[in-house]
Amino acid sequence: MTITFRSFSKLLLILLLSLQFANAMANTGKAIIIKGTAVINDAELSSGSTIKEGDIIKTGANGSVKIIMKDRTVLDIGENTRFELSEYSYSKETPAKNKSIFKLLGAKGAVRLKGAFRYISGLIAKNRPQNVQVAVGTATIGVRGSFDSISFDGTTITVKVSIGTAIFTFANGESVTIASGKTGVFDISTGQSSVEDHTTSPDPVAQAAKDIAQNPDDATNVEQALSNLGDADAIVAMAALINNAAQLNVDDSALILAIGHAAAAKPSLAAILAYVSSALSPDNSQSFIDAISEAVPYQADAIQDAGDQGTNLGQPPGITYKTDSRTYIGKDGAGGKGSSGGPPVSPFSP
Repeated sequence: MTITFRSFSKLLLILLLSLQFANAMANTGKAIIIKGTAVINDAELSSGSTIKEGDIIKTGANGSVKIIMKDRTVLDIGENTRFELSEYSYSKETPAKNKSIFKLLGAKGAVRLKGAFRYISGLIAKNRPQNVQVAVGTATIGVRGSFDSISFDGTTITVKVSIGTAIFTFANGESVTIASGKTGVFDISTGQSSVEDHTTSPDPVAQAAKDIAQNPDDATNVEQALSNLGDADAIVAMAALINNAAQLNVDDSALILAIGHAAAAKPSLAAILAYVSSALSPDNSQSFIDAISEAVPYQADAIQDAGDQGTNLGQPPGITYKTDSRTYIGKDGAGGKGSSGGPPVSPFSP
C-alpha cells in the first residue's frame, strides 16, 4: 500500500489530536456530588461534569460541589462561592511539572470576596507540595497540609488545618505557618493575623475521619463517627480517611473494613462510596467493592458498576440533587430499588 503525503498528513493530524485529547483528559476532574444551585462557566453543573483548567464554578445559597481531580485531590466547594481552577497539570510521567493553583474569586463587579471550601490533598501536594497554592485576593496559601478548610467573609480569611501544615503569605511577602490542629485568621486589609488552637471546634468532617481512624475495624465506631454528618459530608469524611490513611496510621486491611462499615451505616451511599473509594485508591478498588457489596448485597450490581467507573474517574452514579428535587441512587441513577432487588434506596439527603 502506498501512503501519499496527503494521507500521511491526515494520519499525523489524527494522532496529534488524539494525543492532545488524551492529555486534556489527564488534566481534568469530575464533579461527583452537587447540592442546590451550582454552575460552571455560567452553565449548569451536574454530576459527572468534567472540571478542567480555567473553569470557574459558582455556587448559590445552600449550594455545594464535591470534586475529585485526576491526581486524587478532593475539593469540597461550599455555598455562595466563586472558585477558579486557575492552573492544573498532572502527569505520572512528568511529576516535576505537576501543579494546581486555585483561586477564590469575588462576584462580578463586587469588591468583597466571600466563600469557603475544603481541600483534601492528592498526589500533587504529596509529591510536589510547593506546586499547590490557593489565591485569595492579594494573599496566597501554600498548601502543605492534607486536610485544610478555607473560608473568607470579605476581609478576613480563615485557614483551619486539620492534618499537615499550611503557609499563608500576605501581598508584602510576610508569611505565617499554620500547623495541624491550628486555625489561622488573617485580615487582608490590615495585615493582622493570629493563629489559635481549634481543638474545641474542629472541622466536623475531618474529625469524623480521625475518629474512624482510631478504631476503623469497629462498625459501631464508624457508625457513630458518621452519625452527625449529612450524606454528602459523610462521603467527604471517607475520602479524607482514604487520602490520609498513612498519616492516620490506617493500613489497607483496616481501611477496607472501615469502608464496608460506612456502607452498612449509610446504605443509600453504597454506590457513590464505591465510586469515590475506587477513584482515590484504584489498587484497592475491588476490595472496596467487595466490602461494600457484602454490607449492602441488594445493591451489588450498582456497587460494582460504580466502582469500575471510579477506577478511571468515569461517570459517577446519578446523585445530583437540588433543593426542589432529589435523585435516588440506583444502578441507572434513576432511583427506586437497588439493582439486585431489596429495600428501596433512600434519597441522597443533605
